[in-house]
Amino acid sequence: MAKRSPAANANTITITALEQRPFVRIHSEDGAGLPREARKGLPLLQELAAAAAPRIARSVVDWTLARDAARRRGRREAPPISVLNRRRRAARSWVEAILAGQVDAGTNHVFATAWMPQLAGTGPDLEQALPSTRELVELVRGAFAASIFTDPADNLVPCARAMHVVEVVLARELGAMEDAAGRAVKNRS
Repeated sequence: MAKRSPAANANTITITALEQRPFVRIHSEDGAGLPREARKGLPLLQELAAAAAPRIARSVVDWTLARDAARRRGRREAPPISVLNRRRRAARSWVEAILAGQVDAGTNHVFATAWMPQLAGTGPDLEQALPSTRELVELVRGAFAASIFTDPADNLVPCARAMHVVEVVLARELGAMEDAAGRAVKNRS
């Protein structure tokens, strides 16, 4: 985002970095399951985004592979097929869990201890997987938004309800990942 500096002349533009906004944690009234407001949007989410689910999962895998190549300083090596298959399964399972609105403790545990470390390529080190998890959550959130808000409509409330399901699930999963990474750091100390 470009801002004009008050001290600069009219021909100078100072570029300031955008701050990453925190992802809000959303909790249900009983601590388990989707909140009542989110449950209203689940059928529409499944209707609108089900066809995009394979594409979203592929995008997640492609992003992780591109990030790995950047870490290797641009050397484009094909990952072993076993790594590629594990990442594909993790991405597909994650996207399916979002579509199903799964926010139970078991799904969140698998997300934090299996799917995200697999996608991040960090192995069992949950603390190292946390930055990649945050980026992947934003990537998936945007991909679902693009598949939900596809057509102009007089009433966007149903689409907003569908998007609310995605945000609730992602917020709970990210919270589970942060908690698991925090516990892992505490146990190491």
